[in-house]
Amino acid sequence: MSKHLNLSQNQSLKLKIRVTGRSVDEAIEEALKELDVPKERLSYEVLEEPRKGFLGFGAKKALLEAVAIPDPIEVAHSFLTKTVSEMGIDASIEQKNTSEGCLLSIQCAEERDAARLIGKRGQTLDSLEYLVELAANRHKVKYQAFQVDVGDYRSKRYELLRELAHRVASKAANQEEGIPLEPMNARDRKIVHQILYKKKGVTTVSKGKGTNRHVIVKRSND
Repeated sequence: MSKHLNLSQNQSLKLKIRVTGRSVDEAIEEALKELDVPKERLSYEVLEEPRKGFLGFGAKKALLEAVAIPDPIEVAHSFLTKTVSEMGIDASIEQKNTSEGCLLSIQCAEERDAARLIGKRGQTLDSLEYLVELAANRHKVKYQAFQVDVGDYRSKRYELLRELAHRVASKAANQEEGIPLEPMNARDRKIVHQILYKKKGVTTVSKGKGTNRHVIVKRSND
C-alpha cells in the first residue's frame, strides 16, 4: 500500500519535555505516552534519580528530559522533496514499503526532468539515494533502508541487465576467453553477479578500478 506524506509539519523540530515517575522506567513510559513515539525514537537524559525517603519524608520522583527523534521516513521524504524542488523540478514523491526498505518513487511532470534526476547510467539517482539514507539515518536509531526511483527506471534497468547477462552468458559458455561488459556502477555489477550466480556453465568476476570497473563473464570449469 502506498501513500503521500503530509509535509506541512517541520520535521526537524524536536519537542523537548520533562516528565517524572516513581522510577526511571515509569518516567520513560510517561515520556513515550506524551510524545506518542515508539521507544527506539525516544532520546532522554535522567536529570534526577528517584529517592524513596524515610518514613514517607524526603521521597523524590525520577525526573527525565526527553525528546522525540524524527521519523526517518518522514525525514527522507521531506529531504528529497526539498532537494528536487531546489533543482527546479516539478514532481511528486510517493512512498511505499517494500521487502528491501522504503521506496521513494519520484514522478516528474516533464520527461527531461526525469532524465536529469536519473543521470548517466543512473549515477545522479544513486547519489540522491545515498544522500537520502544519510539524512534519514543521521539520528542513529534503528537503520532504515531506502530506495529512490524515478518512474520505473530501476525495474527497467534490471530487465535490461538481465537480458544482457543471459545473452552474454550464452556466448561465454562456448568460448575460451571471458567476455567483458561495459563499465558499471556497484549496484549494476551486483545485479549481474546475482543474476548469473546459479547459471550453469559460467562464472563472473569484477575487474578494473573506479569508473572502469566492470564485470567479466567467462566459462566455468564446473
